[in-house]
Amino acid sequence: MLAPDRQAIATEAGEGEQQRAAPRFQLMLRPARLICREAEYLGLIRDISANGAKIQFFHPVPEACKMAMELREDMVVEMERRWATESSAGYEFASPIDVERVLQPDPSHPRRKPRLCLPRPMILTVDGHDVPARLHNISQQGACIECDYGLARYQLIRIHIDGIGQRHAKVLWHKQGRYGLVLEETFELREFACLLAALSVES
Repeated sequence: MLAPDRQAIATEAGEGEQQRAAPRFQLMLRPARLICREAEYLGLIRDISANGAKIQFFHPVPEACKMAMELREDMVVEMERRWATESSAGYEFASPIDVERVLQPDPSHPRRKPRLCLPRPMILTVDGHDVPARLHNISQQGACIECDYGLARYQLIRIHIDGIGQRHAKVLWHKQGRYGLVLEETFELREFACLLAALSVES
């Protein structure tokens, strides 16, 4: 378990100079995609300022000290861990961000569930036949896959991904050998985050 150091205590108590200089905004536990060299994780932003953020996890805090966080589809920020408890951590951004831009909706990039890159082989069951495919990314509600087998729009299929399990899905779009799926049985946030963390340990 990662134990908080003196800086952690100062950060959580709001005693650091950065904390006084940069107001923090509570984001009501907004999900966020967290990216490091080894894996990707799903966490919850507890609060955020121009200089950093507090992230809550559903599993032990990832070992990687340096990560990137996708605040919105068009904004990814580099950051470094400054303190940690068993399931939450405070990160300092590499450079200050515009918090108002993060909080305001952007019509050109509608907010959606974080979609994590997870390239790996998978199996589709289509019309009673098992077909090899490859997963590109996945969210709580959908996935992007690549498959040589011709799938029709709105076709119902079953997907099987090692470490994630089986889900029924519907084909929404097709472009250059890739298919967009919507899951018939969506993932609960905690379940999804823990599955991703377990896969990072296996890899």
